[in-house]
Amino acid sequence: RSALLTAVLGPFLLLAVGCGPSDSAKPPPVQVSAPNEQNLAVVTLSEDSYRQLDIAAGLAKVRQNQRPAVRTLGGEVMVPPGRGARVTAPLAGTVAAPTGGMPKPGQKVTQGTPIFQFAPLLTAEAKVNLVTVTLEAQEQIKSARIQLQLAEAALERTRKLAADKTVSERVLEEAVVARDLAKQAADTAIVRQQLLDAILADVRGTKDTAGKETTIALKAPIDGVLQRQAVAPGATVAAGIELFEVVQTDPLWVRVPVYAGATDELKAGVAAKVRPLGARAEDAVDAPPVTDPPPIADALATSIDLYYRIDNRAGALRPGQKVSVMLELRGPAPGQSLVVPWSAVVHDIHGGTWVYENVGERAFRRRRVEVQYVEEDQDREEAVLASGPPVGTLVATGGAIELLGAEFGFGAQAK
Repeated sequence: RSALLTAVLGPFLLLAVGCGPSDSAKPPPVQVSAPNEQNLAVVTLSEDSYRQLDIAAGLAKVRQNQRPAVRTLGGEVMVPPGRGARVTAPLAGTVAAPTGGMPKPGQKVTQGTPIFQFAPLLTAEAKVNLVTVTLEAQEQIKSARIQLQLAEAALERTRKLAADKTVSERVLEEAVVARDLAKQAADTAIVRQQLLDAILADVRGTKDTAGKETTIALKAPIDGVLQRQAVAPGATVAAGIELFEVVQTDPLWVRVPVYAGATDELKAGVAAKVRPLGARAEDAVDAPPVTDPPPIADALATSIDLYYRIDNRAGALRPGQKVSVMLELRGPAPGQSLVVPWSAVVHDIHGGTWVYENVGERAFRRRRVEVQYVEEDQDREEAVLASGPPVGTLVATGGAIELLGAEFGFGAQAK
């Protein structure tokens, strides 16, 4: 009978032994001490949890912000007014590619580079008006040359004043730009006059050796980049239709739309930091504000456009390119705000921002902070605080989100 009982009850006894408590059961990954009324927001970790989370390696000190307050906005690279030349059809005619091939948009061209071959279609009315247009072009050349002489004289006076430290470098730069614009206008007028002279000679019967009507080379009026090609070779165009545009890409402007209600927060007359999208913060370059920007605003977007001048000698920026622009604010002076790593800041369900400050051995207290903005410092992000723990306080960076979960009971078990 004992043998029979052993045979019947043996499997159940083994099952009971196998389901009993085991000494090798793993402890929970995070353990916290139960809070009391004096320390409602203090989390005390066990030694194993403190070691597993490696919080000691991620402790960082609250420090003073030694940089000015900034705000990052989006901007668009553009060609300054007067730094481009658009070539239009002087008369109705047909365009064709030049003998050596037509440059592609985005390609650098020099003054005099053929862009199109133009064959005018001279009607009776066009022949009558051609002489009048030619005389007007001659008057434009005279006016442009006078403006150029005045700009060169003003530049010479400004250079002497700058040598005596009477005027600033910005005034000298403005005089150089004015001289360059006047020279560009004179060059454009001369090219237009040459084109009209060639057409007029064609009207008077000038033909090539084969007896065909000659075509006229439409050339780039300035050095720059072929920005736009408005027509295709073989097209017939009317008089005044735009054919192509050449722009100068050094220097360039950066247009920054700013909400009208936020312009008073920006510090006036300070250079902006400009960098391409995705570039590192240390790659940003200084862009001084434009002295006399065009007064442009967008009523629909309630924004005001700010303009900054940026050097582009290397050709890294292109017109129309989107960039990131950091503008200095009128906020606290350097040293009056606090900085912590952005990874130390946690958010509650209401959007509040907190950090966990080290208040004892393996003990952390949750403390509210007010984040002004987040900025990049080399390869890491930092939060600039309007209020928070005192300078020198240790806060948790790695493991901060685990501390939040341990305090509120998700992802951890309390003792």
